[in-house]
Amino acid sequence: MTRSEIPGRDKVLAALAQLREQAAATGRQPAVLTLARSLGLANTTFRRNFPDIAAELNAEAAQRRHIPPPPSGYQQLQETSTRLRGENRQLRDQLDVAAAVIQRIAMENDRLRQEVEAAAKVTGIGSAPSRQRGPAAS
Repeated sequence: MTRSEIPGRDKVLAALAQLREQAAATGRQPAVLTLARSLGLANTTFRRNFPDIAAELNAEAAQRRHIPPPPSGYQQLQETSTRLRGENRQLRDQLDVAAAVIQRIAMENDRLRQEVEAAAKVTGIGSAPSRQRGPAAS
């Protein structure tokens, strides 16, 4: 390419404005390569002749794909500790409920056993009077 084939700055800015309008409609952000191709230039030629515009587009792309850094080890430990404390609290609550249910069932079982014994006029083994065996009892 010769120097005369490289478009002027105004033409490049107009093409960039047009790409940004398309990006607003399609949601696809303009890239340096897309702008260079729309002007009929190679990517390297565009970057060499318009480094400021290329840097601006690259900065915009970096902002769009900015990924926050992963949490530090200390932050991960804090999050894990908080999560585990919550789970532990929940399990303790469930354990309290289970113990109360077991206690209620045991009391109900005892009451029902007493009702059955009274209804059948059965004396439990533990409540029978003890007999003495031996020479005196004969």
